[in-house]
Amino acid sequence: MTFRIICVLVLLLSSISFAQEVDKAAIADAEVSRFIDHWTRDLPPKWRRMAYSHKPSVVHWALEYEVDPLLVARIISLESSWRDWVIGSKGEIGLMQIKSGEMREKYDVQNPDENIRAGCELLEKCVADCPTLKAALGKYGTGYCTEKGSWLDRRWKKYQKDVEMFRRR
Repeated sequence: MTFRIICVLVLLLSSISFAQEVDKAAIADAEVSRFIDHWTRDLPPKWRRMAYSHKPSVVHWALEYEVDPLLVARIISLESSWRDWVIGSKGEIGLMQIKSGEMREKYDVQNPDENIRAGCELLEKCVADCPTLKAALGKYGTGYCTEKGSWLDRRWKKYQKDVEMFRRR
């Protein structure tokens, strides 16, 4: 009898945990969708299709590495405008403009899904290393924790605006 009760409790608890994970994914998916819709509103339809083609990877890897999916979407829009073939002036590659040698060795950063995965893993490390999320965003861009720089202030304000616009609904 007690074995059955324990089994039922385990099943109930695991289904609650699963439902919470599904809710997280659904919420993240909706937030990123609103971001993409807003970001592409004045652009040709191909831009929206391009951004939406990468949305599943953004949501999946952001949740996997426990980083904010909206921050990942903002980084992609700023770094590459959702174009997966972009190569930066300093050799950064892909959607999230990966320049880390470690990430390039570990992942095929020319593959959009792996580029997003590498970017999320790198962002997770930046968040762990830095005292604030803004400093982590600075480290993602410069390689060291910083909250200084007009480029960072602009990016930080855009991210804060994104959170305000797409999380309140």
